[in-house]
Amino acid sequence: MSYTILVLKHVGTKKMNKSLKDEKCNGWANWETWSVAVWLLNDETCDDICRKSTHYDRFVKTAKLMGLTGVPEGPEWDDPKINVNEINENVFEYESED
Repeated sequence: MSYTILVLKHVGTKKMNKSLKDEKCNGWANWETWSVAVWLLNDETCDDICRKSTHYDRFVKTAKLMGLTGVPEGPEWDDPKINVNEINENVFEYESED
């Protein structure tokens, strides 16, 4: 049995194999969603904004006003690959209306 271990490093994340980035990642919809979720939950500034925001769209607006455009060496906050519903449900505990 072989295992693939994915480690997110601050440097070089954009160089990851594109096919790997399009697959599920650590239980999240894809690499972009996982990367944003990890950053939102672990970066102090982002966590503070999240606590004051009711959902991801509000977080994005506030973060951009503060000059934060996305995950360093990762996706922009408004990357279309980000599963916003998954972020809302797991980071903001917000149920979206689909």
